[in-house]
Amino acid sequence: MSTIFGIFNRDGRSVSQVHTEKMSGHLSYWDPDESNIWGNGSIALGHLMLSTTPEAKLESLPAEQNYLCITSDARIDNRKELAESLDVNDNRAKEMSDSDFILAAYRKWGDECPRRLLGDFVFAIWDEKDRKLFCARDHIGIKSFYYYLDRNQFLFSNDIRGLASLSEVPDKIDDMAVAIYLTEGELWHPSITFFEAIKKLPPASTMSVKADKVIDETYWKAEDSPKVRFNTVEDYAEQLRELLEDSVKSRLRSEYPIGSHLSGGLDSSTIAAIASRYLRSSGRNLHTYSWMQAPANDFEENHFEWASSWRLAELEGMKHHYTDFKVDDLCHILMKHDIRMNDTVDLWYEFKVREKAKKSHIQTILSGWGGDELIS
Repeated sequence: MSTIFGIFNRDGRSVSQVHTEKMSGHLSYWDPDESNIWGNGSIALGHLMLSTTPEAKLESLPAEQNYLCITSDARIDNRKELAESLDVNDNRAKEMSDSDFILAAYRKWGDECPRRLLGDFVFAIWDEKDRKLFCARDHIGIKSFYYYLDRNQFLFSNDIRGLASLSEVPDKIDDMAVAIYLTEGELWHPSITFFEAIKKLPPASTMSVKADKVIDETYWKAEDSPKVRFNTVEDYAEQLRELLEDSVKSRLRSEYPIGSHLSGGLDSSTIAAIASRYLRSSGRNLHTYSWMQAPANDFEENHFEWASSWRLAELEGMKHHYTDFKVDDLCHILMKHDIRMNDTVDLWYEFKVREKAKKSHIQTILSGWGGDELIS
């Protein structure tokens, strides 16, 4: 994902270049494709680009248009529908980046614009007319948004490291977060982090920050969605398949090779199979990654954790990769890993997968995470 960050001095002080450069420096650990900072007195916005979609070529963020300036990490999937609602012709729509669509939506619908967007997104828009910073997070909360707020300033980023790097942000640990982590093994909470002073903007939420007031709103709740009623179980299955295929296809918009987790389980196997078929129809191959090392003997080769993944990969023509581990690798990961920044140590093997994927110039890795919780 791209990284966004910003500082709004609510007391009117000009933002220090030292602070923005410090945040940018701490957030550049993943070697971004491009980085920029925009500032105007008491407001500064930053962006570190990871190019994933073809439309990313059109982006140069933060982007200023008249009295608005945006920084975003977004993949907008309903571009055609938005273009029709915004009276944008096809030729113009092809020249618009995702952030252009977000700004156009904000101009037309104001603070209600996030409910009109479909995709994974997090963004912040500085509105010079209203002297307001408007922030929004996608419906499910796929993209992160962390912030620190006090009477004098508002700091934000979609990577918690950017906030934790500043001395202005207290580093006291939140006891409730520790209790949740120790009892549940994860810090799955809509608003708190391991830092008492750093909060999360919940999914499907917006935040409008001015010098004298802050307004939080929830723009969507799953339980308020219209009930879906079909006649047979087969009809439900067909609708689920259609939604799955649409979701996977949307995430394949990339000029770079695409990767996917493939454990052999139901969730990752379904997503990888759909992705592989779409890519193969356009002459591309899917790179799949197992969290396991290559099987060492016949027993391992026939064990489901190995056998299911490589058989599916062979059947669907995927380029399957195993992950290499040594004791020193594991020790290095666990010694350097800071759960305050990542919420968990469960995914230590994912670091090695990312290393291997990067060597193949992969910018997007699909995953079955969430399948059990949302569908099964």
